[in-house]
Amino acid sequence: MNELLSGLVTGPTLTSYVETMSLRDHDDLADIQNIATKYADESKYRYADSDDWFTDYLQAMDNFGWITNGYFNELTLNDVTMSLADYVVWMIKDPVEKNAMIDTFDSLKLNNPALLSLGEESGEGQSLQVIPAKYDSRGNLSIMIIQVQLFSETKNGNFLFWNWENRSAKIVRRTAHLVLDREKLEHWRPRLNELINKFRMSRFALRKRNSVIESL
Repeated sequence: MNELLSGLVTGPTLTSYVETMSLRDHDDLADIQNIATKYADESKYRYADSDDWFTDYLQAMDNFGWITNGYFNELTLNDVTMSLADYVVWMIKDPVEKNAMIDTFDSLKLNNPALLSLGEESGEGQSLQVIPAKYDSRGNLSIMIIQVQLFSETKNGNFLFWNWENRSAKIVRRTAHLVLDREKLEHWRPRLNELINKFRMSRFALRKRNSVIESL
């Protein structure tokens, strides 16, 4: 385990670790996210067919043991008056998860390569996923996938932290809760290992503030 890890950027996804994550779970979550992203990208256009894309993404996650434990239809927020990061923090109700998310965003601000990669892979916020990850009381790994889409006539490289007030911005959000079935994952691990190199994406490990930040 690495207690300094705050989160991870890979593809169009930012993962926030609510607590110390084992390195095995860190790698597995990143690999399965990447495979699910590429799988959904092959069948749907992420920016225009977002709802169907998200369904295919969740199906691919399920194939490797991530069982959906709650899926909510999309919610639209018109006339955005805050930054995208502030919106994500605002919608998280659990105070521990909220503080972890703030720490992850603070770490991301210090990592320019991770910010640039996330911006490029998400179309400057047109299709972005933020995932708080934690262990429950039984040691099961659970995640909340927050898929957000930012619609605005104004493009900004600092899209996560830019205050969109008075800029005609709109956010569409979809949410799903998933729990890892480790037995199913281990059953399909040979297939997972086959696909890892095919669907590899750049990774950026985010470390807690006042510690060294590295890219993988």
